[in-house]
Amino acid sequence: MLAIVKFYSDNGLPFTVNIYPFISLYIDASFPVEYTFFDGNSSPIDDGGTSYYNMFDANHDTLVPALQKNGFGNLL
Repeated sequence: MLAIVKFYSDNGLPFTVNIYPFISLYIDASFPVEYTFFDGNSSPIDDGGTSYYNMFDANHDTLVPALQKNGFGNLL
């Protein structure tokens, strides 16, 4: 993955990520279904002081620091 991201960064290419929150439903049968939607009906999940109401936001908040930590913050 880092080689691909480096190629994009080195060549000034646009970087697109398909954050698909529904995949969690297929991986874990006990995953809260309401957490995959954006209807505001889910209870917040606390992750070290940050509250998430849907999986999209949680996934996005893992992508950004991962890119930054590996030196690819320019792709954001």
